[in-house]
Amino acid sequence: MVSEYIQALNITMDKQTGIRFEKLKQQKTLFEKIKYDDCVFFDCHFDEVIWRKCHFYQTTFNGNSTFSNCRFIDCRFTGQHTHLGSALYRNCDFRNVALKDIVFGGSKFMDCKFSGKASNIVFYGDNAPKGWETYFDNVDISKLTLDTVDFRTNFDFSKTIR
Repeated sequence: MVSEYIQALNITMDKQTGIRFEKLKQQKTLFEKIKYDDCVFFDCHFDEVIWRKCHFYQTTFNGNSTFSNCRFIDCRFTGQHTHLGSALYRNCDFRNVALKDIVFGGSKFMDCKFSGKASNIVFYGDNAPKGWETYFDNVDISKLTLDTVDFRTNFDFSKTIR
């Protein structure tokens, strides 16, 4: 378990495997060219953090983690057990990302932008079981190519830019 406060750092590593990041608080940090393999981010808080050319494989963001003013640039999110749910993303930019074989259940996106490609993805709407709903408020997916993307259970597009 990694639990610490890091500010204004540039971090480049090869691979992080099987790590549970818990109660991690970071701001103004650049993570570059890291492969997160089977990692969990639980109750973490990120502000003005940039992930560049990182690969999140079978990695989970949950436990009320928050991402504010963060950037995911040229990143890949893949793997059957990759889950971006139970987290809040506020004013985040997912730029030129590859999203494949992942679930967005329980996640909240506010004032976010997506570009790149999404394939074999599931978003859950208002009629999903409690805690599974994906919430979009002023989210721009107009530059995200969708391939086999499933918006289930009455997903609300009213606050989505398409």
